[in-house]
Amino acid sequence: EGDVHFSSEEGQEIQAMIARALESGERESMQVHIVARVPSKLGDEPVANLTLTLSVKKKEKRRRAS
Repeated sequence: EGDVHFSSEEGQEIQAMIARALESGERESMQVHIVARVPSKLGDEPVANLTLTLSVKKKEKRRRAS
């Protein structure tokens, strides 16, 4: 057993998606390819490859009741 490290090489695409969501106020989604590794056991060898859908939307600030 060991700690699992999850990584993706799509950082620039994720940053662009977040920028679009902040600008438009609309939900943006994209599929992200993830590699899981357990460095303490297998070094840089992947133990899993997966795809997840990342979805973001700008959260509106709530007004406090007076």
